[in-house]
Amino acid sequence: MQVLLSGTDFPHESGEFTRPKTVPYYGFFCFTTPFVYHAEGRLQAGKPGQILINPPGSLIHHGPAASDQSFRNHWLHISADFSYLLERYPLPLDRAFHFSKPELIADAIHRLTREQLLRQAGWEEAVDCILTQMVIEIHRFSRQSPERSAAVRLEEARNAFLASPQQPWTLEEMARLSGYSPSRFSCLYTAAFGKSPKAELLEVRITKAKQMLQYSDLSVSTVAAACGFQSLYYFSKYFRKHTGVSPSQWALARKK
Repeated sequence: MQVLLSGTDFPHESGEFTRPKTVPYYGFFCFTTPFVYHAEGRLQAGKPGQILINPPGSLIHHGPAASDQSFRNHWLHISADFSYLLERYPLPLDRAFHFSKPELIADAIHRLTREQLLRQAGWEEAVDCILTQMVIEIHRFSRQSPERSAAVRLEEARNAFLASPQQPWTLEEMARLSGYSPSRFSCLYTAAFGKSPKAELLEVRITKAKQMLQYSDLSVSTVAAACGFQSLYYFSKYFRKHTGVSPSQWALARKK
């Protein structure tokens, strides 16, 4: 494989679009600002942190999100034999997709540039290794990687909302973290973890409330709000259901 041209955090002028063209190489772009790109016969919106890979023969055409704005991106032009990596580690083509670690792209480009400039012993193999590692990382951490498993998606969503139980989570918001519809998310989550996402979130909130009631002098209403309950009534109702006593009784018994 060969990197033909490259750039990191490349600044394009206000209103500047790339000239529409088809090329015999891969165009690889990781955007650090909002942008639009040509796909399916029209311009489509893209967000910072998204990657766009144009294979040989496809139209390369992108620019700023608004005519009075500029845009920046990390970019690579890679020889056509880059295709063998994408066959082993499939990624979306001609469609922007999110990558959770865009800083890795800039680092890879800097290392690629150094290898190709210095041309020390083994530099061609080093280029292949850097490109391979970059594609593997994208394949692993892309939200839209074709092989991103349901288990990973569910675990990521679970970790996110259980880490912030005080937030007013709805089923729709929890499902959005996984990329599934609310009904599909609830079904898969229950099968994977043995309880529904709402039930597990409630358990975590009650556990946090118990700890706060036992080890602090905060009022019951303050604890309820800090644990994500929208009203004191519902907090007391669910707390009694899980413990058999009211929050006040729990706190009093634990502090004797």
